[in-house]
Amino acid sequence: MARTPYLFVHEIDIGSGYVFSTGPILVAGEIVEPRIADPGRVVQSSIAAGRLPGMLPTNLGDCVYINTDGSLDLWFSLAISGAQIICYYGPEGGSFPSDFEVEFIAYIDGAPRGSRVAERDGVVDLVTISLRDRTNLFAAPAVQRGFLQTGGMEGSEVAGARLRQRIHGQPGYISPILIDPFETGLNAWYLMQQEETGALILYDGGVALAEGTPYATEADFLDDTDDANPGEWRRWYDSDEGFFVRLGSRVYVDLRFNPDTDSDTITDLAIEAGVTDAATMADSDCVDLSLGSRVIETQTFAAVLADVCRANLSIIGFDRTDRLLQRYLRPSTDTSYSTDVVLVEGENCDELEIVAPGGFERRVWKVRVRTGATKPGQLAGIPDLSPAAAETLSRDRWTAEFSGVSDETHDEDSSAEVLDIEIEANDFAGAPSVMADYVASVLSLFGGVQMFFWVTVPYGEADLRALKILDRVTFRARGGRFNTGSGRACRVVSIERRLAGDVPTIRLCLWSHYTEPDDVALVEVNDATAATSFDSTGSQNVRREPPYVIACSPIGSNITVGLLQVVDPWPVDYLLGSVEGGLSVAQASGSIFRFDIKVDTVSLFSTKPTIDNTELTTETAATPSVLSKWEIPKGSRVEFYADQVGTAGAQGLKVTLKGVSA
Repeated sequence: MARTPYLFVHEIDIGSGYVFSTGPILVAGEIVEPRIADPGRVVQSSIAAGRLPGMLPTNLGDCVYINTDGSLDLWFSLAISGAQIICYYGPEGGSFPSDFEVEFIAYIDGAPRGSRVAERDGVVDLVTISLRDRTNLFAAPAVQRGFLQTGGMEGSEVAGARLRQRIHGQPGYISPILIDPFETGLNAWYLMQQEETGALILYDGGVALAEGTPYATEADFLDDTDDANPGEWRRWYDSDEGFFVRLGSRVYVDLRFNPDTDSDTITDLAIEAGVTDAATMADSDCVDLSLGSRVIETQTFAAVLADVCRANLSIIGFDRTDRLLQRYLRPSTDTSYSTDVVLVEGENCDELEIVAPGGFERRVWKVRVRTGATKPGQLAGIPDLSPAAAETLSRDRWTAEFSGVSDETHDEDSSAEVLDIEIEANDFAGAPSVMADYVASVLSLFGGVQMFFWVTVPYGEADLRALKILDRVTFRARGGRFNTGSGRACRVVSIERRLAGDVPTIRLCLWSHYTEPDDVALVEVNDATAATSFDSTGSQNVRREPPYVIACSPIGSNITVGLLQVVDPWPVDYLLGSVEGGLSVAQASGSIFRFDIKVDTVSLFSTKPTIDNTELTTETAATPSVLSKWEIPKGSRVEFYADQVGTAGAQGLKVTLKGVSA
């Protein structure tokens, strides 16, 4: 395999700038003597973190420069960390920059290191610097502003260390942040950084609160005499401060709201992180992925981007020329990112190894996915909650959980594993077909028979040097072994550019899928959005369970005042969210039909549920019911009463209890 020598040149942005090379080059008519002892390396791998796709790690190694004349001693007294280095490659004897192209763009990571090495011709002083890309910018928290607790929009001490949460899309029921309590202040709450784009509704225990007139100014919002009416809320939004509301009543159960905002993209997030040129994506085939429906408070930029990767089975990072990169991870049978490159062992590649990287030694037969992470409720102001009920309201949950399997893989390979995936974004809730597609995509990657070929290719061939991560190539082993005689489609999942020495090379890892499961099935779905819950509009952030429907009276017999039904003992500790009632036959006139529910002789209501004359349901009642008690303990006696009836005629009462097991 022919290997052509190349020269490397570094442009270093320190002071007035430096230009170093691995051999003599011509710069502006003058010969620049070699000073680079090691130009560094570039290693990118989409499989470095195991099976779950995520941020694309780039290892840029170290660069070593000759400093025998002491001209680089100044570096040790300068803050050079973060300075940019552009590495170029070109032919021996070439003119710089006209004959050279960019190999990589990197940044100095930390302070320089000095050493003195004894060689045959004498002692050589060396300066070593470490390199990095810009992924370090993503290590910062995506939200950093909290509340100073100095009053007003900065909240009181009740706000604590909470950060001003940022909400994307429609992640479901979200808990706002109490910044000034009902008992001593404004009863003010912080919702989010962005302004609402949809129809905002606030709920207390699943009961919708009415919206009052928005505040006209910040001063009006802070006026402690300008309260919202009882049972109402009023809003104030400021582009710098965020979205706030004031309530006219104390919170009795758990305050939640259902946001609907625009969702940023990975480019938007990267720009916020400091990658100001992120709008110029690396390739035309890059997709500016949406961040999905999520809440960002304590997460780092990297954590959010890694979650986007899992949700989309993609990689996100920087290419070797420092441009933002996103590509989908697909099996080699998929034609995405196809190239015309054909790698033939003994012709344009050698040093073949066949070994699975760490984490890929076994196939996957089952995928378990949890998606749509919810946020804990804020329990301030909730009266007399039991520890069990408080835990129910505050613990983290998931909007949807689902599993898919390939029995074929399980039967063929007894060592096949189960893969667990957690995706914070609420990208799958309410869409079983999307869940099934996701499971099928994961098992097409990891469930079939696959091989990993490691080969070394020459740096001098332009089409090989231009290969990018996840490109699709064709590989033929010597003698057509390993079923490669007619060429195996492979995905390039690791690239190591070895630049040191007289003859640089590139080491590739090629991932080839020989089979894919064809019997993938979605076997379990626990989807919180598939059934009604605390409210009829559809909550995505409160765990949902089937409601209890209690038949209280038969059809054919008119209902009279008194006890209609008893459940004793009640089967579980239950936290009630709402109560609905319905008749099979309406009463025509007289006193409005009213019912009551008592738990161990105590009514659940301060305003009992009613069904207006000629109507069949409490949903259309002129006066909504109001709960005053929410807990139904396991083992308690629950009684259902007709509290008031009009002229005879009401028949077939059914009462529906909606809530969660405590």
